[in-house]
Amino acid sequence: MHRYPRIERLWRRRDELLEELARLPVVMSHGDFSAGNLLDSDGTTLALTGAGRVRWMVAGGTPVPGGYVDFVLSQAP
Repeated sequence: MHRYPRIERLWRRRDELLEELARLPVVMSHGDFSAGNLLDSDGTTLALTGAGRVRWMVAGGTPVPGGYVDFVLSQAP
């Protein structure tokens, strides 16, 4: 008897889903997703905040998880 059929279905499709994920562009994601962080200005970016999350984690003594990249530094020429 399967207790978590949805999870098992996703696991069986993991290779397909990972391939699809690999085709997506790399984009910046906000680590503190909440309604207060969703601002609408007719599609115009007014300000970009929190782009240096790696520095924020280091300054606060939080270990930086593997795979995190400092967005600001990664975009510098």
